[in-house]
Amino acid sequence: MIYYLLAVAFMSGLTFTVYGIDKYKAVKQKHRIKEASLLLMAVFLGAAGAIAGSIIFNHKTQKLSFTAINTLSFSAHLLLGLWLYFNG
Repeated sequence: MIYYLLAVAFMSGLTFTVYGIDKYKAVKQKHRIKEASLLLMAVFLGAAGAIAGSIIFNHKTQKLSFTAINTLSFSAHLLLGLWLYFNG
């Protein structure tokens, strides 16, 4: 369980940082991070960071695909964490 929490914390922090970098690049009109990369980071244990980054940086909030995938990923990570807690 502790390794799962550490992995989620690490990936969420990394994803949050990448959302901030992408927002900075968007404002400065520089080369952006691919949307697929942002979504994959959310799916692979970074959903909490993706949601926090979206809210704090006001980034990708209008895109339904981001909202849906981030929310579903977060729900799956939460359910997995609960399962590991009660069964692990």
